[in-house]
Amino acid sequence: MVALSILLSSIAVSLFLTLGSQSSSPSRPFIQASASLDSTNPSFMFDAQSPQEPGVTTQIEKSEPSKNLTDNIITNYGHEIAKRNPSGPRVVNGEQKIALPPQRTLEELLATELNQNLKIDLYDLKDIRISRDASDNYIRTYLKSISTATENIFGKFTKTPFALLDELLRKKNPEPLYQYVTLLSRYSGDLLTLDAPPSWKTFHLEFINLQQEKIAVYQSLLEVDQDPVKAMVAINQIEKLDEKDQNLATVLNEQLKSLSI
Repeated sequence: MVALSILLSSIAVSLFLTLGSQSSSPSRPFIQASASLDSTNPSFMFDAQSPQEPGVTTQIEKSEPSKNLTDNIITNYGHEIAKRNPSGPRVVNGEQKIALPPQRTLEELLATELNQNLKIDLYDLKDIRISRDASDNYIRTYLKSISTATENIFGKFTKTPFALLDELLRKKNPEPLYQYVTLLSRYSGDLLTLDAPPSWKTFHLEFINLQQEKIAVYQSLLEVDQDPVKAMVAINQIEKLDEKDQNLATVLNEQLKSLSI
């Protein structure tokens, strides 16, 4: 984080000096203000769990589209520099000098962006297909369909999320992660074509939205060069995402076992 702060600070100062040297008017802004991030967090919960409706009680947050979080920090830090240098850079002994904000200012700006939510395209109950057939036979068919789709798409893909991170960040190889995001998109699309039994509708919705969350998180990691701060936000969400994945997988596997599938 320290290295990232130094990098962001250097970029902001460079922009300030460049734009400031192009302006002859002290009142001209050095860095154009960007639109503020307007995030809301509506959420939905599983219905109260009952023997007739299997599921796990979790919460998924919805977020408005987020802009480039790294650009947000650079812009806001540039404004902090401008506040301290209303007349632009001072020339001292032939060199341009500016007053910089304290280090804690940049740390606070970074912390603010790290608390943002990723843009996630989540579905609602009205978006999924629900069957009128509530029989045990249909539930069995539905669960078999999920199992088949999972095997068809991910059967040959064995890399764990942490192996994907290692490939991307340490080995500088994004291809496995690109492949995983592509498979997730296909999987989410296949799940949307299934008709969930009425008692499984909330599970079905959360299972689809779990894939959507994964897509958002791992796509953000692929944008690490363009937006390193957003990638940091994504990394911070991987552990929670993995826990949710395990919880839903447990529900699914227990039902598959109980029905001898």
